[in-house]
This record gives sequence, C-alpha cells and structure tokens, in this order.
Amino acid sequence: MVTRRQVDVVVVGAGMAGMCASLAALEEHARVITLEKGSRCGGSMTLSSGLIWTFRDRSQLHQQIPDGNPVLQDLVLDNLWQGLAWLEGHGVALEEEREFMGHGRGRAAGAAHLAEVLADRVRALGGEIALETPLDTLLYEDGAVRGVRTCGPGGAPPISRPGPLYWRLVASRAILSCWCAT
Repeated sequence: MVTRRQVDVVVVGAGMAGMCASLAALEEHARVITLEKGSRCGGSMTLSSGLIWTFRDRSQLHQQIPDGNPVLQDLVLDNLWQGLAWLEGHGVALEEEREFMGHGRGRAAGAAHLAEVLADRVRALGGEIALETPLDTLLYEDGAVRGVRTCGPGGAPPISRPGPLYWRLVASRAILSCWCAT
C-alpha cells in the first residue's frame, strides 16, 4: 500500500543539519516532515559531544581541507556565531566559547540535550518527525527531486506509529542532510 502525502519540505535525516533545516523551513511557515532511519534524533552529532566549531581563519581552513568548496567553507566560517545565536534563540544551552584541539574555536551543548531541544522545537512549530522511516528512493519530476518514497524497517510500517507500507511524499523542496567536510 502506498500513501501519498503533499508537504512543502521533506528533510531526510534528523541529525543536527536535518533538524536545523527543518526548523529553518518551519520558520518560513512551510509544512515539513523530517525522516530518520534510526530510532532517535541526533545522527552523528551524538559522536561529536555536541561541539560546534570552525577553524580560526580562512587560510587554516583551506589548508586543512584543500579539496573542499572554498565558498561553502567561508560561509561556515563567517556565519558560525550567527548560527550559534540562532540555536540559543531556540532554547539550546551552549557552553562558553573554547579552543578546539589547536585548530579552531567553538561552543558545545550536550549532544542529547541538543537533539532533544531541536526535536521539541520542530514539533512545537508544527513539524512532523518520522523515526524508523528510511529513504527508499528519490522521486524526480522534470529532472528535479520532487519528493521521496519511504518505508519502515524491513519494508514494514514504521514501529513508532501505524502507517502505510510506503509513503510517497511529494514536496516543493527535498533536503538530504548528512555530515560532510566543507
């Protein structure tokens, strides 16, 4: 059975990047669903101890990640502090700024706290989070991604709620969130 749903934005991945993308879309009054293949939100941010950091300066950043996209690298470097203030505005408690392994600087939040606050904010703003709902395939229309097809573990409905064998989520925007070295 396939159930078709229309949303404005579907976000695949409920780690820090996915949850922030969901929040940003919700702030623009979009109808958002966030899909997570695991049984909890958090993704790889749980491995980072909640530290959000960047390099000290552009030259060090470009030297350490020479194959990265310099435009994206500069964007992260230039906007990190604004992004941290945005997180605090959503209720994330951050520690004071600190050095990171001699490479840069950043601020930390407990990873479990960060995941919980972001998930609570997504739900409070009307977003939906579907756990144990892996991506099956991307849906294309005229060469552009216009949605996704999902299923629960082993092709069964997601455990956390009753539902269809597959969802066909059609969206104006699809965001595939994952960690990457910029």
